[in-house]
Amino acid sequence: MVILYKGPSASPCPAAPGASRSQALQAGNRNADQSPALSSRIGYGRPHLEGNPSAFRRCALGSFLSNIYRRLIDIANVSIGDGSLELRHLRYFVCVAEELHFGNAAQRLGISQPPLSQQIRALEDELEVRLFERTSRSVRLTEAGLHFLPQARETLAQADRAARIARLAHSGEVGRLSLGFSPSVPFTPYVVDALARFRADFPEVNVELNELPREEQITGVERGTIDIGILRAFSPLLLPPQMAALPLQCEGMMLAMRRDHPLADYDRMLTLADIEGEQLILFGSMNGAGFNEILADHCGKLGFTPTVALEAGSFGTLVGLTAAGLGITILSRSLARFNVDTLVFRHIEMPFSSQLMMFHLRDASPATRNFRKLIETRAERREQ
Repeated sequence: MVILYKGPSASPCPAAPGASRSQALQAGNRNADQSPALSSRIGYGRPHLEGNPSAFRRCALGSFLSNIYRRLIDIANVSIGDGSLELRHLRYFVCVAEELHFGNAAQRLGISQPPLSQQIRALEDELEVRLFERTSRSVRLTEAGLHFLPQARETLAQADRAARIARLAHSGEVGRLSLGFSPSVPFTPYVVDALARFRADFPEVNVELNELPREEQITGVERGTIDIGILRAFSPLLLPPQMAALPLQCEGMMLAMRRDHPLADYDRMLTLADIEGEQLILFGSMNGAGFNEILADHCGKLGFTPTVALEAGSFGTLVGLTAAGLGITILSRSLARFNVDTLVFRHIEMPFSSQLMMFHLRDASPATRNFRKLIETRAERREQ
């Protein structure tokens, strides 16, 4: 995983007679283990070690540590392109610092000792400080090495965290999932169950829910402000070619009314003709997903115009006004599970059905693909 913050390259510093610093580092790279875990390049721009340089200068080792600080910043800003510093060098240093034995550290890293010694020497040349005191019998950290060690560990830990986040984002396990939905969708058990399952399976994905009219959902998905739209359609849903649609549920309609309404006592299947002259409570045209227009068209074919007494902006308002006896309303069958003591629901034969649809860009985000896969799986189980 490449983590690069472009910055000025560190100034050259000879590592050995006749060899440049980059040559010294590259020479060790040719002999070192080439596993991906140890060969990831890194260039950090202004990491945590860039705290307060003046604090360093106030201590007894002020000028010495300030020089280390400046060299660390240079290293942090090394461009990946010049090949002069790799993440492996910090791993090598930390391993030697923990083992305090080059042979043991080389064995732990899975490389031979000479390239490891060469890499540490090249790192010291890059920093222009000695990190280890070496004798024939022992290895110990210098004062510079003691201060460098926690910063190197922090940098490696941050690199690991960044790599983990990148992998999780690639698989859709972190990030954002923004959904737009019509007013009645949150009351649909099928969708609610899918959302609950998604939150349980992907707890690090931030789910945003937005109640939006149909056209705003389509525009939002097209522009990328939302990832998924979920709405009810009562006629074929026309979408731009870059979008994919998934039918979630097709169901009939129910007539909702107070228990004391005359239609509540009918012992036969109600039809569209039965609502002639009745006071209807419907969603406003903006939130109605085209229902009002389709209803009016089919009523017109039967020779009457539906009487719309009130328009509601939300599903709760729609049900509340109906429960208060201010009119009757027509709902998708799954919404009849909404339990209100004063309401009854009767099947009504309609010339059209309610289609619950989900749509998104074909080039969808990983989180979007995960949600679609989850909801498709649940749909397959429902059909079995």
